[in-house]
Amino acid sequence: MIPDCGPLPIGDLFDYLPLFRHLQHLSLCSTRIKSDISEQPEAFSVFRHTLSSLTFHTLILISPGLASTIDYFPNVRDLKVTDPIWEADHQQAPPLSRPLRGRLSIEMCGYQVLSTFADRFSGLPEVEYDELLILGNFHPTSSTSHYQRIIDTCGEEPQAPGVG
Repeated sequence: MIPDCGPLPIGDLFDYLPLFRHLQHLSLCSTRIKSDISEQPEAFSVFRHTLSSLTFHTLILISPGLASTIDYFPNVRDLKVTDPIWEADHQQAPPLSRPLRGRLSIEMCGYQVLSTFADRFSGLPEVEYDELLILGNFHPTSSTSHYQRIIDTCGEEPQAPGVG
């Protein structure tokens, strides 16, 4: 049996990330992302504008970390989030610099994980995903309202300034 070593410190990758100057897909698994990735060392900046696909799998996220990480990579059009682990933080998510577009794939096994994701996601402004994939088991009795909030967030029409 292999012992659980806990999350991989993302700092362990900083020496290697600059080698991937034209990286298009980044998949992070079992690691921790702090609140603001733009404050991380320059390791991510070498592929900031080439990254088009981003996957979070059992990633430990501090509440505003999801929005700031997605926003840091302006060309990400394919986002997949699988069973994030949320750490409590009472910070507000930063405003996005652009609308979120493309495809969102989510897979949430636990009711609480889905509930927390729905809370965080529905609070994001300017979400304009044109494709939403809901993967895994669907439990209609316990998750319908959470999925509905995610669907509503993706389907909201942005309002013109001064309209409301």
